[in-house]
Amino acid sequence: MTRELRILCGAPGSGKSTWAKEEAARLDADCWSTAIISRDKIRFRLLDENPTDDYFAYENQVFKEFVDEINECLRLGIDYIFVDATHVSCDSRARVLRRLKIDPATSIRFDVFNPPLEVILYRNSLRKGRECVPVKAVKSMAAAFKTPTFLEAENCGLENGVCIVRHN
Repeated sequence: MTRELRILCGAPGSGKSTWAKEEAARLDADCWSTAIISRDKIRFRLLDENPTDDYFAYENQVFKEFVDEINECLRLGIDYIFVDATHVSCDSRARVLRRLKIDPATSIRFDVFNPPLEVILYRNSLRKGRECVPVKAVKSMAAAFKTPTFLEAENCGLENGVCIVRHN
């Protein structure tokens, strides 16, 4: 059984992926099994296999594979699963959560990343190639960001509640 499903939430450049890699390495060193399921990695793999200029050309397939990979890790009982995507709104989180097969004994944790916009923009500017998100999109997602709530989790049918941890 999976001990904890960690849903990362924040704009591009907020530190989600970097933190997940560091946290997974720490847990791995303590002999826990971990998996980082990254929506961006899935998207970039599909774009590499089928080149196009349209960043969102495969969005339906990206979402399906994202959910499938998370469910496979849950089925396998990976101890700690990191769900790495922006998840800036209640709707975007609910869209994923409602499709997951979560054991009632698995803890759910929202890891919230919401540093100042200037930090986010600076971090994003350090990215290379298509990993660098257009500034307009970053600003839009940062402005749209809503911190997860306990009521939101309840509305998604998460019976055992959630933990919300803020990182900055």
